[in-house]
Amino acid sequence: NAITQLGSTTVARVGDTDINSQDFLRAYQTQINQVAQQLGKMPSASDAMAMGIPNQVISQLAATAAVDKLAQGMGVGVSSDHLSQMLRTVPAFQGPTGQFDKQTFEAAIQNVGFTEASFLDEQTKEARGSQITDGLFNDAPVPATALELIDRYTADTRTLNYFVLNATSIPTVPAPTDAGELEQWCRDSIT
Repeated sequence: NAITQLGSTTVARVGDTDINSQDFLRAYQTQINQVAQQLGKMPSASDAMAMGIPNQVISQLAATAAVDKLAQGMGVGVSSDHLSQMLRTVPAFQGPTGQFDKQTFEAAIQNVGFTEASFLDEQTKEARGSQITDGLFNDAPVPATALELIDRYTADTRTLNYFVLNATSIPTVPAPTDAGELEQWCRDSIT
């Protein structure tokens, strides 16, 4: 669970991990830019609220923090060599020669509001999270029982039989004289 609206710099907390306003604003701006590309125009703040973007961003950041917390608890780590290799493959960080370029890298991350340290920290969290999710879900066979349940649910047909009761279709209930007569009347009325 994420606890929100905690203070001036902390917008949410997942366990003992704070999501600060800078992380929120960076993720919010990224989401707004994606929506703007889809809509062909920049949404206003009220449009963003109506679309639920702030809540989506908080949920996304909280989920990332929770997965990272799980990864840390399990001792999942990321080597600096692996992180370096990941960064070298990002096209936005490559110079005119197609190779990783430190100046291009620095300009690109500054453009989206990161320092080098904060960017590397985010990439480390992402890599840890990927290890957890890949380990749980990649190439994991779906159990046969689950497939059977899904097939049964989608292939089942259901028939609903009903009858309408109203004042004219229900015979008058006689005053009971004993339990046996009432039981017999009920059986007679149903058939």
